Amino acid sequence: MDIYMYIYPGMLLVADFNNNTVRKVSASGAVTTIAGNGEIGFADGQGAEARFNAPHGIAVVLIKILKSQDVLVNSQKKKSAP
Repeated sequence: MDIYMYIYPGMLLVADFNNNTVRKVSASGAVTTIAGNGEIGFADGQGAEARFNAPHGIAVVLIKILKSQDVLVNSQKKKSAP
């Protein structure tokens, strides 16, 4: 399993390569999917409307903006983050 993460104050943001999602892990260990629903695709959107194809890398660009990199198609997507 390939997982790429970004440590952010109070949480961990994870680009889940194999499940085509971006997840948030809280300081208490609760895991929440914040973008994508597991389906392969290429769509900007919030929450489950977003689609990824093997997201690779994650970075917080501005407060409440999340960018991920799909390595298989070399495309970047911008998502709203919690």
